[in-house]
Amino acid sequence: MTLIVLIAALAVLCVPARLFAAGSAPGGKLIAITFDDGPGPHTERLLDALKARGAKATFFVLGQKVDKYPELIKRAYDEGHQIGNHSYGHPQLTAMPTTSAALQIDATNAALSRVIGDNVYFVRPPYGSYNDAVCSLFGAPGVYWSIDSNDWRYSRDAARTASWILSHTFDGAIILLHDTHGWSVDAAVQVIDSLQSEGYEFVTVSELFRRRGEAMKNGTMYFKRVPSGVSLPAPAAPSFSVEESGEGRFLVMSADPQEAIRYCEGRGVPGASSQLYSQPVPVSGEAVYSAVAAYSFNGGRSDAVSVCCSAEGHLYTDVFPDDWYYECMEYCVTNGILSGLGDGRMAPASPLTRGMIVTMLHRIAGKPAQESPARFSDVDGGAWYFEAASWAQGEGITNGYPDGSFGPDRNISRQDLACMAYRYFTAGQEPQDAGMLRTGEDTAGGGSGEDVPEALAGFPDAGSVAGYALKAVGWAVENDLLVTPDGKLAPARSATRAETAELMMRFELMQKSGY
Repeated sequence: MTLIVLIAALAVLCVPARLFAAGSAPGGKLIAITFDDGPGPHTERLLDALKARGAKATFFVLGQKVDKYPELIKRAYDEGHQIGNHSYGHPQLTAMPTTSAALQIDATNAALSRVIGDNVYFVRPPYGSYNDAVCSLFGAPGVYWSIDSNDWRYSRDAARTASWILSHTFDGAIILLHDTHGWSVDAAVQVIDSLQSEGYEFVTVSELFRRRGEAMKNGTMYFKRVPSGVSLPAPAAPSFSVEESGEGRFLVMSADPQEAIRYCEGRGVPGASSQLYSQPVPVSGEAVYSAVAAYSFNGGRSDAVSVCCSAEGHLYTDVFPDDWYYECMEYCVTNGILSGLGDGRMAPASPLTRGMIVTMLHRIAGKPAQESPARFSDVDGGAWYFEAASWAQGEGITNGYPDGSFGPDRNISRQDLACMAYRYFTAGQEPQDAGMLRTGEDTAGGGSGEDVPEALAGFPDAGSVAGYALKAVGWAVENDLLVTPDGKLAPARSATRAETAELMMRFELMQKSGY
């Protein structure tokens, strides 16, 4: 089975149904930002800011707060941040008996495991106080810092805290902050924005060292990882492909050989306890899976990616069976009416251009040849939409703009989409109406004073439909071709790919029914 993908402005190519998501390229400046003593009331806002900026962080949490904020810890873990151990109650580990210090570490690991599963939890001792005896208790690498933000010193002064950090920043640094203070979160956001503009990538501590080629050792304390001549890429999400054989259809997942793939059914975020991928997964009918690839599931994994394998064997990463547009997208792809954008993306909420619309209608018509070439000033003979535009002009489906242009790269409005569909459907049946519509195409302005079709009477924005489009929009609504979100026509808004797919599916089915 193949997946038709749209490459280079809708040029139709047939390639194996294979999807690949790459990680960040190697060679850039890396920095690790870390937060101690949380979670707390400001952690959710921090996670929102990190997500919006695509930045990863490491959280050294207190065991006594794990049960109080389990959802925040799980969210941070699921979003690819690293979770570390900062002891259970924040005592000075070097000032207590070894057995008591061990209990502080072990109790926190146990609390974290209850929330996010068994992982290796790096340790940062409270107050940065450690010795060989304390480090021997970690069972994991120890993490210090190379930039102390002094956020505890610059109380409530986010700008001063950020300035201090920025003045001491270097490639490979580990920054210390606390997500228990609102001003620390504000300072962190300022630092991230500033350093990202300078080309820094914010990574977890484990990724800082892995990507710089250093294997971290248990019981060893680490402060920084400056460039070393080794530069590895970030974890890349799994790639997907479909294989067909006499035994059935199988979903194949691939990643770097050093990465483990974990997956689950449905849309979700697989964790360390999810199914380990070892062989192609048999699929029948519609199937949805989510997967991640990881060097370490605690801070060293790709973003989760969900994929839908349709009953026809098409792969989608942004169209799923519970979406209202799933049926129409699948219909249009299966019948060669609408193509994807590569990597399984259908971009259902994105607009469509006029060149794409005439191409879709041309496909529905069976791609008939047109002897007369398009006479539009902006349609070149080598354009991918040339044949479709020539056919559409010859059939009176579009006459373009008054200046002689077609505007192939302009987004098409919902009312002009209705006009083109109407003209194609009524060609040779209602010449007077079709001619009336053709003469007014692409002119600006609202209603022209003509009577509003009965089908539009219940819409509050019916008066905003352009005069040339009234008949066509009324016809489209009457025949359930035009999706009306929120009970509005929105005639001048650009038509989305999902809305267009719905119209095209219903339109072709209406034709086939002999309407």
